[in-house]
Amino acid sequence: MAIRTAILFSLVLVLVGCAPEPRTFNLAIKNESASVVTLALTKDGPPVEPAWASPEDLAAKRAVLTPQTREGYASLPPGKTAAINGITGLFSGNTNAVLRVYRGDYVDHKDALLAIQPGPARSDITLTPGDNRFIIRDHGDSLSVEPSK
Repeated sequence: MAIRTAILFSLVLVLVGCAPEPRTFNLAIKNESASVVTLALTKDGPPVEPAWASPEDLAAKRAVLTPQTREGYASLPPGKTAAINGITGLFSGNTNAVLRVYRGDYVDHKDALLAIQPGPARSDITLTPGDNRFIIRDHGDSLSVEPSK
């Protein structure tokens, strides 16, 4: 009986520990590069949510393109700043919020983003709950995304 109780208690702890938790983010991103960039709010794990859907989620039909999905994507011209406050998502375990920055304007062409891997034309930045501020700059052929104050 004691073994069965211990197993049930362990199972409850595992299940509770896996429940998604809400996290809220504020972002301010200034584009000091010479080109338009596309910003995409994504996650590196479950659960899939429309406002956080990655291009891969859209291509695999784990999420569909809706007005809410579009909230996670924006184009940012040179010299401009984008800000979003209070965007909340559900995050399981070690899942992180990730800001993807792509060189070019792909807001209406999300399928094209699938071909762009992290490298000179794409930077992936892990976000922390609360305030996140970044400056995008050219660094040779690559984009540089640096924290700002």
